[in-house]
Amino acid sequence: MDDEGVATAESQEFLRMRELYGAGRRAGELTLGTAAQSAVAARSDEPTTPEAEQPAALPSEQEEAEPVDSELGVPDTEHPAQAAERWEAAEQPLQVEAAEQPLQVDARVLPIVPVQTHGYSLRPPRSTTAEPGGRGVARALITERHVYNMTVAEAIEKRGTTLAMEASKAELRQLHERKAFVGIKPSAVKKLPRAKILPCKLFLKDKKSPSGVIEKLKARLVAGGHRQDYADYEGVASPTVATTSLFTVLAISAKQGRKRMTTDITGAYLNARRKSDMERVYMRLNKVNTAIMCAVDPSWREFILDDGSSVVEVLRALYGLIESAKLWYEEISSYLVELGFVKNTYDECVFNYDYKGKQCTLVLYVDDYFIDCVDGGALDFVEAALAKKYGAVTRHDGDVLPFLSMDLDFTTSGVVRISMPAYVDEIIKESGVTSAKPTPASAHLFEVDGDSPLLSVEDARIFHSRVAKLLYLAKRTRVDILLPVNFLCTRVQSPTEEDRWKLARVCRYLLGTRSLSLNLGVGSEYVFTMYADASFGVHLDRRSHSGSVLTLGYGVISGKSTKQHIVTKSSTEAELVASSDSGGELIHYGNFLSAQGYTKKPSILYQDNMSTIQLLKNGRASSDRTKHVDIRYFWLRDRIATGDLKVEHMPTGDMWADLLTKPLQGELFQKLRNLVLNCS
Repeated sequence: MDDEGVATAESQEFLRMRELYGAGRRAGELTLGTAAQSAVAARSDEPTTPEAEQPAALPSEQEEAEPVDSELGVPDTEHPAQAAERWEAAEQPLQVEAAEQPLQVDARVLPIVPVQTHGYSLRPPRSTTAEPGGRGVARALITERHVYNMTVAEAIEKRGTTLAMEASKAELRQLHERKAFVGIKPSAVKKLPRAKILPCKLFLKDKKSPSGVIEKLKARLVAGGHRQDYADYEGVASPTVATTSLFTVLAISAKQGRKRMTTDITGAYLNARRKSDMERVYMRLNKVNTAIMCAVDPSWREFILDDGSSVVEVLRALYGLIESAKLWYEEISSYLVELGFVKNTYDECVFNYDYKGKQCTLVLYVDDYFIDCVDGGALDFVEAALAKKYGAVTRHDGDVLPFLSMDLDFTTSGVVRISMPAYVDEIIKESGVTSAKPTPASAHLFEVDGDSPLLSVEDARIFHSRVAKLLYLAKRTRVDILLPVNFLCTRVQSPTEEDRWKLARVCRYLLGTRSLSLNLGVGSEYVFTMYADASFGVHLDRRSHSGSVLTLGYGVISGKSTKQHIVTKSSTEAELVASSDSGGELIHYGNFLSAQGYTKKPSILYQDNMSTIQLLKNGRASSDRTKHVDIRYFWLRDRIATGDLKVEHMPTGDMWADLLTKPLQGELFQKLRNLVLNCS
């Protein structure tokens, strides 16, 4: 393929579909021609039938439209086998017109045009850190208008026919070669219950390098697992590493100056087989996907049904099926144990391996992995072992690494800088704010105006979406906004204009602090400390608000900011509830640290209320004013007696958790924020 973005010969059928699309579009939205609009209107989750694929087409002003395929708007005038033959036989490439100014990426011209995405995902886009050293204008960074989860039609419109077809064919070829499914002959399909045949969709997305460069267009076939019956499966939930566990590993890695890498396994799920005792899964490939399968393997023609689709039985853990994530976890974890890794009993996604007397730690998140060791040879060993078992493995080394849409920067000795700049910029851009605020909330955060008008249904949906995105950010790298975001989470059911103003305030604060990051480090000892605090009776229903900060010395490993579940009678009782609720996490991660091989020492719980400290040490009520307190809040007394933790006093002015219980202003807010984020 040349630099002008010409299409390959196999794309001729799709160029005909492209003509059905109108050239005009509103900002960020795909506008269809009349024939394609008819196809979209006829779209259904039900398996297609000959009748369903013949919608009443809407005639254009010039001519009557051809019948179109219900999935993509492809003219329904050709059998998939004939289309496949014509793609392979054609010799002359066809020019694809770019939709907007092209950006040069890896000798390809990718037209970048905004497109309406399908809902939102709480997993943010990959980061866009500049590539160290740079590689010139030929590898221009695409940092804003990248597109996620495009349909094939949208990918053709936005990236060109060639790239869309190459990616689609590569995905189906991979599935075919790995025997992810087998075709079912038409005679056997007739015997299958219609309701048992799942739909599927072929989605495409931009695949980016660690520096944010779009290297290729990647396709993924996703099964319609939403149509599966959960009653047919037991225990399909798959574990993923806790953010607190991950941040603990990262802080220790920075402390010890370990070598580190991130990896992912290509088509990871496909390495896991479905179990023989599981309910059989059947899936329908639509006409277009069937035609591509015929181009991949001409013998696929024997599975084509009268309507041009084909039905398959799924044999491997295909993306989209409810059981696939669990099957893959069982596969990869068993292989790691086979290699000699030992699972941490307090987080089953953290594994450790003794490599020549040095600890090698592997953190597992679905098909993404963070691996570190003082001896760099351990990284080569793990990469080779994964590649031998699963084939293609992508590896990223260095002091600046991408992982789970976060930038991990280890360039400063003893500190890991964790940031999500692209995600912050996306939130700011969506909010439309133009002026900054010095704090994320006003002093009246918890006050509710009962006369403030409710938001419209659409505005309430947008409000909910933006609060969810802010929560994702706050729970990871920007704990300084966690208090107002948590309060807004309690308002998403019936948000008002006042709530929208409070949401805008958070975004304005982000605008002024977009460069802030979380900087983690370990103190002189490997010991967890917890700051616990409460704000008494601040909510409308008179409940109090709890806050806690977990740290290994520098920066917050885990932050919590929650409304208490009971109404307390005093600030002392509210502080006791906050300490009791946060103590469990402190004990757990003390045990996690011990399981990682570090000498167990008493964890420290900091409190700024002397009466609460006395109650915790006594383990019982000390006066008539506290006799009503439930015994469940005194459980920490036993852990203090066994030496698992110590309770110490912390002056209010130095109580980190105050940041998560009170809408602080001015210098005190900046002081505690800088302590929590370990920034200046």
